[in-house]
Amino acid sequence: MRKKLFVSAATFALVAGAVPVPSAIAAEALPNLQDARLDWNLKRSFSNYLTGPIAQGKVEVTEPGDLNNFGGFLEYNPPTQRFQSSEVPLKYGFKFNPANSKLDANGKGVLAFDGAVRWTGHKAHAPEGQDYGLDIQFSDVKVHVDGTAGEISVDYWLRGTNITGDGSALNERGDDAVFATFTLPEAITPAAGKTFNTSPDGVTKDSGVKTTLTEEGAKKVLIGFYEPIEYEDALLDLKVDFESQESITERENAVGKSEADVARAEAALEAAKEEIAKVKDSEKKAELQAKADALAKKVEAARDAAKAAKEARTGEQAKTEAAAAKSAADSVVEGAEELKAAASAVVKEERDSAAAEAAALAAAQESAKGHAERAAAAVTKAEEEINKVKDKAKKAELKKNLEAAEQEAANASAEAGKAQAATTSDAAVAAAEAAKTAADKAIAKAEETEQAAKDAVKAEQAAETKPETEPETEPETKPEGPVEGQDDSKGSSNAPISVIIAGVVAVLSVLSLLLAFPIDRVLGPIASFGKK
Repeated sequence: MRKKLFVSAATFALVAGAVPVPSAIAAEALPNLQDARLDWNLKRSFSNYLTGPIAQGKVEVTEPGDLNNFGGFLEYNPPTQRFQSSEVPLKYGFKFNPANSKLDANGKGVLAFDGAVRWTGHKAHAPEGQDYGLDIQFSDVKVHVDGTAGEISVDYWLRGTNITGDGSALNERGDDAVFATFTLPEAITPAAGKTFNTSPDGVTKDSGVKTTLTEEGAKKVLIGFYEPIEYEDALLDLKVDFESQESITERENAVGKSEADVARAEAALEAAKEEIAKVKDSEKKAELQAKADALAKKVEAARDAAKAAKEARTGEQAKTEAAAAKSAADSVVEGAEELKAAASAVVKEERDSAAAEAAALAAAQESAKGHAERAAAAVTKAEEEINKVKDKAKKAELKKNLEAAEQEAANASAEAGKAQAATTSDAAVAAAEAAKTAADKAIAKAEETEQAAKDAVKAEQAAETKPETEPETEPETKPEGPVEGQDDSKGSSNAPISVIIAGVVAVLSVLSLLLAFPIDRVLGPIASFGKK
């Protein structure tokens, strides 16, 4: 049910405003309905009756209805206002509703109008709880056309007393009730710049086309005041204007531009969103996404404006809406480009940071590996030196000493493994430092053991290469007296030659003194012999 309007059997007029209506066949580039007006004389005699001395009633028009073509008075007010003039039109005008109107290429469709009319009278016959004996309201008036055939439908509210029947109280409503029918002189087919008008010479008392009351209109809505037939004084005037070709072209161009602007805005925002998706920092991503959401609202505004341009009934209206769509789209594109740049900067920063992190991680892993390798090499070198030692006890001792170095080397290797498995440079650096500490300990102990092994080998080699001098043997103890079977002369020959010579020299010295013989002549040859 739309708005309710009170209408009596008086003349009814509806006027379309200057707002054009979108065509139902806009996709086929047909002209839109640009303007329309309906002036309807429900039945002239009913208006005379209602505001006359019998009903003593009045007529009320609710906006956007108008009285542009109503030449009489609206309320019984004797003595000057007793009967309506027979020369003036009694037609009510109502505003065209483009949103609820449509018309196809064959002239089939509906023209809707807004406004309300209420007729009231017979106050003395009002039922209990009501103010009038006759109270009729019409609203939501529509003109349905199919070629030249037409109908008028209304929403109605009927109250008062059933004065043509049993006198009972009335309170009935109807929705889109077909009140009357009519025949147009020609179909209202759309064409650029065309105007359809049943009254080209203007609205007068007798202008327009005659209408026929339906059974529902005559018997129910008008409670039997009239028969369901055609009446000479039940007239309507209908005028319909279509937009010009220039307007059609402007509208189509505006629609195309607005749709392109929307697509441009959508693409820019989508590009920004794609860049935001690459950001890994959740806090920064949320901040950027909030800005993207704000831009999305502007995209919606651009879409709404583009839709309005498509639904516009004139080129001027479409251009206005297209300008709004462009403005919103420009704002989105500018904001989206800035947002994309900001997201790209964050992504680059994160990538640079990731690259630095990867380099630091690799360096730490390589460092840890090097420390482990140094420790292992030191242990291996010590082992090689230990293996040169021949003395088993010494070798076992050295190997026992090397165990501490081997353990630290194993620790260094384990830390190097942790560094290789690390996913952050901090973890890898910590493992590398631990590997270095263990490696340093391993190397120190290994080098110490290696040196001890070298010393042992050197000692062994020295012992093996010592020259064979006089053996240190204990002197023989001569038995007292001759040994049986042994020649004493042989035993004396074992004395060293130097001892013998010394004895000879001593004897000769004594003889020289006794004989006064030069000693050097005797000692020279003896000394030379002794040297030999």
